[in-house]
Amino acid sequence: MALLRDVSAEAAGIASVVPDLTVRASEAIREQFGIDPVVVSTELPLPFEMGYETPETLGADRIAAAAAAWLHFGRGEDCAVIAVDAGTAVTTDVISADGVYLGGAIAPGPDAIRKALVRDTAQLPDISWPDAPEAIGSSTHAAISAGVSVMFLHGVQGLLERSADQLKGTPFIVATGGWAEWLDRHLDIIDIVEPNLVLDGIRLLAT
Repeated sequence: MALLRDVSAEAAGIASVVPDLTVRASEAIREQFGIDPVVVSTELPLPFEMGYETPETLGADRIAAAAAAWLHFGRGEDCAVIAVDAGTAVTTDVISADGVYLGGAIAPGPDAIRKALVRDTAQLPDISWPDAPEAIGSSTHAAISAGVSVMFLHGVQGLLERSADQLKGTPFIVATGGWAEWLDRHLDIIDIVEPNLVLDGIRLLAT
């Protein structure tokens, strides 16, 4: 908190999937700023109706991403919205055109795919992720690169296209996370990249 010594705040929010750290972060915020932080969960007033069957299991980061995506790109625009967060895991969060959070998908991200292949095989080497996916590799290294990158790229594309088919319309798709820019370079289906979508969702829910 030393870096925040001279910072003032009127509100604070926390999106955490680690309960012990949530408690510690809340205590630190109270001590530093004298305010009670808002902890993102489905217990908060949300900008959409909750249609998820198990809302108590919904990650705070997904709630925040969905809230920001809907408030910025869906509400009042008469179209569904999909937020795709591509990081360690890839998640999609879908809000219908009439403002109902429907759910989405959870899948492994590029690093998880790559590391699982190395870990669970005897002789395959680790690779660096390619700037552009190629389907035919002319060496073992290039073949692994082809397999994991094309599988990831078209896996995300398939999730988004099948989600759009279920919605029976053309949703607005916003991408965030460390792999969002890479996906956007290779997928025409993404409408916009918002690097701070989750953080913006926390801000919107906390104020």
